[in-house]
Amino acid sequence: MNRFFASSLVCLLAAAAVWAEPNRTDTRLLSQPAVSRDHIAFVYADDLWVCDLDGHNVRRLTSDLGVESNPVFSPDGSIIAFSGQYDGNTDVYTISVNGGSPTRLTTHPSPDIVRGFSPDGKSVLFSSPRHVFTLRYSQLFTVPLTGG
Repeated sequence: MNRFFASSLVCLLAAAAVWAEPNRTDTRLLSQPAVSRDHIAFVYADDLWVCDLDGHNVRRLTSDLGVESNPVFSPDGSIIAFSGQYDGNTDVYTISVNGGSPTRLTTHPSPDIVRGFSPDGKSVLFSSPRHVFTLRYSQLFTVPLTGG
């Protein structure tokens, strides 16, 4: 029984190691890439990842149970804005390219989908149906990096 448990544990750890980092030779599951001067951000397994332009130095930036999507780099490439679906709602978040805790910029019951940055990099552009009665279309809004 101990041998079975040990071999099962080894197989489980090997499977976990396979899912710990995206497979560089099979990128079919990578989605929504964003490119800056030095990095590529992408979504893999509903988490946000970043790597160097040559595909090396792959790092997971988020690991929450929620879904992250729509990554966009700031004009200087130091910040990534993204839509995060946490606690049942999709809002705008930012995170440093170097990692850390995401910063929430919006709090609204309607979904806020990141679309880009302002040219000066001080605001995030997002679309939302928050002021539309029928929810048939979205409007564009901006939120400063300090939140709003």
